[in-house]
Amino acid sequence: MAARYAGLTTVRQPMRELGARAAWLLDERIQGRTTPEHEVLPAHLVVRQSTTRSSTTREGTPA
Repeated sequence: MAARYAGLTTVRQPMRELGARAAWLLDERIQGRTTPEHEVLPAHLVVRQSTTRSSTTREGTPA
């Protein structure tokens, strides 16, 4: 029996920017300079076939 492919919904993250920022922050720490405690980089939801619209709402009523 052949395997079926279903596109998986994922979160796209800016990996190159994430790596560059991590390296810069590490260098800042090594040099003894202060760095931010928390940073947020953009992420994007990539909806594919593994995500379907629910036929009911949280309250159990039809959507």
